Amino acid sequence: MSLTIDELFYGAYRDAGLILVEGVTLNPDQKEECRRTYNRMADAWGLDGLLCSHVARTLFDIVPSKGVYSMGPAADWDMPKYPVRVERASVILTNESPQPELPIFPLSLEEFQDWRLKDQTNNWPRRYYYEPSFPLANFWLLYVPADGNKIALYLEDKLIQLAAVGDQLLGVQGRIRKMRSQAISRFVLRPARRAVISRGHQGTRPLVAGVAQDGESSTVAAEQ
Repeated sequence: MSLTIDELFYGAYRDAGLILVEGVTLNPDQKEECRRTYNRMADAWGLDGLLCSHVARTLFDIVPSKGVYSMGPAADWDMPKYPVRVERASVILTNESPQPELPIFPLSLEEFQDWRLKDQTNNWPRRYYYEPSFPLANFWLLYVPADGNKIALYLEDKLIQLAAVGDQLLGVQGRIRKMRSQAISRFVLRPARRAVISRGHQGTRPLVAGVAQDGESSTVAAEQ
């Protein structure tokens, strides 16, 4: 299921009771502010591990005798954005038939520091250390693999940033009500702003630019 930013925030306005006239739409400035607000919410949710649609299993190539791999845009392991965390990791022995998948286990910072021979090689790694950093993260394999196999990473598939108002929100099945409630609390119902949308309302100071309905002007007004 997918929807657009204006559809999501229109529902938030309706749920908050701020749009009282059926068919009123948000204007372009409001939609753009909604897009920016959504991107900020998606960033916060991603850091907290919230609104993850699923955990995806993704395969990456191992280069023999290479122990450190960058992760992110145009990196060794290319992806739109480096992951905040790695849920699980495995090595797949591609030279065997059938190809077994063997779990490898994370090291804490202290354990990584105590690993004295970080360049020591073996046929395949047993441990890993993940170092998230901007713009590219680093994924350390310990031991340094001598064979060219594959790494399976289990990563959260999170909500993506939207570059334009008309972009589709994907992977939001079962999350729309929660997203709308977050949109209401973070954007629509701001502190000290109680707004009502009414057609032809006079004598109030506008909070947001007017919205159009059937060619007529409606005003978002605030009680101040």
